[in-house]
Amino acid sequence: AWGRGCGPNESLKGAAVAGGLGRFYVMAAGRARVAGTPRARWATVFVTPDEEPMSVQAESDGAEVLVLQFPQ
Repeated sequence: AWGRGCGPNESLKGAAVAGGLGRFYVMAAGRARVAGTPRARWATVFVTPDEEPMSVQAESDGAEVLVLQFPQ
């Protein structure tokens, strides 16, 4: 697991899910667009290993994103 702060309008491109069963992205603070969809605090998105890497675009107040990956 790791966290990442995104400044106002900053983009975060997730890496491919390698060596795990999937990855959760949790909006811990602020607001962001995840794969183009607006997400508020505590919104959660799950990405499976066969999906494309997730993109996160912080909105004008920035965002804090927690990334949780499950091992195989």
